[in-house]
Amino acid sequence: MLVAAAIAASALLPEGAQRALRYDRAAVEAGESWRLVSAHFVHLGWRHALANGAAWILIVSIGRPFASPWVWLVLSLASAAGVDAGLLWAYPQVEWYVGASGVLHGLFAGSACLALAGSDVKRGALMLALLAAKLGWEAAGGGVLQAAAPDFPVLHEAHWLGAAGGLAGAMILLAGRRRL
Repeated sequence: MLVAAAIAASALLPEGAQRALRYDRAAVEAGESWRLVSAHFVHLGWRHALANGAAWILIVSIGRPFASPWVWLVLSLASAAGVDAGLLWAYPQVEWYVGASGVLHGLFAGSACLALAGSDVKRGALMLALLAAKLGWEAAGGGVLQAAAPDFPVLHEAHWLGAAGGLAGAMILLAGRRRL
């Protein structure tokens, strides 16, 4: 709940503060590396923040049986790293980005992978199938929330990058478990 509250509170920041915290390619390349973290906490407005906060609560509720707070942290960091690295290296045309949706897709993908590798194969497979369908729909030009919230642009690439980061984080966690 604390994370969801922090996401929602970000909507209260003045516009200047939001601009100073968002992912801004030129600023990151000039050394403002904090933006690689802070961008995932700032949003385009209260509806964007509310949507991300609600999604975070839903994803954690669904994935709770497979993940401890430590696992959520690892998946969050891996997902954020996937978004950040991908935007920097694979999508140089993206000048700025805000929001937690990339990380949220990574949390969903990572917890699905952990479920699949653990005791709830059916739930994990269903979660991955739903995620693949959503990402496929977005790749084909559809947007799940775009019609409901046309006032903020959705960077679908962040969803794909976050999901890849979350899967990588889950693989690292699973590899670590097997060594123990």
